[in-house]
Formats: sequence, structure tokens, C-alpha cells
Amino acid sequence: MADEVQAARLAPQFTHIVIDTGQKPRDVDLQALAQGCDLLILPSVPATLDTEGLVLTIEALNRIGGANFKVLLTKVPPPPEPDGRLPVSEIDDPRAKRGWDAYRAVGEEVLSHV
Repeated sequence: MADEVQAARLAPQFTHIVIDTGQKPRDVDLQALAQGCDLLILPSVPATLDTEGLVLTIEALNRIGGANFKVLLTKVPPPPEPDGRLPVSEIDDPRAKRGWDAYRAVGEEVLSHV
């Protein structure tokens, strides 16, 4: 993990880099991200307010043009549910195994696009 200043210095040492932004980056930042990466992943919770923000982000990316992006729908139970505190791979539940398998599949798909 690194902040924005450290990331620029550390980036040449890595093949794959994950950049986590705020919920709604400014259009200029979104454009820089889209043009500076091989694949932009937009994680989103399938809920009305979140989906509306996702639609706005996709519209902005379409205005930019040429952005290679995919949407990743996610859902983590809110506190006080304990499941959100553990990686899904460590939860002893058949549903968690399916969730982990889904994340692994996402990782494989991401690698196929870069």
C-alpha cells in the first residue's frame, strides 16, 4: 500500500497495480485513470443509490472514450455482522466458498484483459 506520491515512485517495481479511489473521482482524475491503466474495475453494490452513481461513472467513461473498464458487483454485510471482518476465503460457509471462487474467477478474468 502506498499513497499517491509513493505510488509514482514504487510503480516501476510491479507488474500489476491496484489503485483505490474515492467514490466519485473528478472527471479529470477519471480520465487520467482510464488512460493510464490496462483495465479499470468499477466495484459497485447492487443497490439503487450505488447503481445510480455507477451509471454516472459509466457515462463519464463513455464521454472520455476508449476506456477499458468492467463492473464488479460486490456486497459485504454491514456491522455488526462479523463476515465483513474476515476475507471471504477464511469463512467456513459453503456460500463463502462460492464467493471466494467468484473472486478467483474475477482475478483470472482481469489477468486475461491485461
